[in-house]
Amino acid sequence: MIKAKQHKKVVKDIHEMEKIIALERHERFCKKVSEYLKNFEFNITCDCFLDEWAFIQRAVRVLSPLVKPTKLAEYLEIDSHLVYDALEDGFLPHFTDGHTCYIKTACILFFLRKYSII
Repeated sequence: MIKAKQHKKVVKDIHEMEKIIALERHERFCKKVSEYLKNFEFNITCDCFLDEWAFIQRAVRVLSPLVKPTKLAEYLEIDSHLVYDALEDGFLPHFTDGHTCYIKTACILFFLRKYSII
């Protein structure tokens, strides 16, 4: 009987620790997102054409500097699985806490070129 109580306490402690870790991860995520938005500047890069730059600029203006994967897919009129695959493959710079994900809209050019979207 004592061992069952000890086991329940250990399981409860593990769940509490997991909650604390998830909360700390989410706080770091929120801080990174906040700093990115606070310091965001849209700059033209040397390696993009004028029409690509205009497309990205319009996407940032319409979507915001950070966008959820489903909203990006909807905006680009593509399947959301393509966006999630690109996230997994590292083609889209993003912030995530394990549950929530925001893609850096100004940095989607490589993804657009890779998948021949523009």
